[in-house]
Amino acid sequence: MDNLTGSSYPSKIFSDYMTKVHKDKIKKDFKMPNTVYRKDGDIFSKDIDDTLHETVLENILKEQIKKAENAVEDFEAQTGRVPIYLMISIRRYVQLLKK
Repeated sequence: MDNLTGSSYPSKIFSDYMTKVHKDKIKKDFKMPNTVYRKDGDIFSKDIDDTLHETVLENILKEQIKKAENAVEDFEAQTGRVPIYLMISIRRYVQLLKK
């Protein structure tokens, strides 16, 4: 069970269940509520200030950058070498995330 992830067996169970539950149901178009809007491909709520969304995204970005920096430090500590290829990849990754 060590390799069990949400996208493996649990996903199959969920898919099978939802297929059975929705069998013979009439499909309807989903109307986006007036309190929701799209911006740059993301969905936002008008009830929540944009600065909150930006703060959440900024925090996620900071966490990802810290994880990448920790990976470099761990590699260096374990091998005694500076992982140039990894550092370059991380810098590119960070640049993409900041766009």
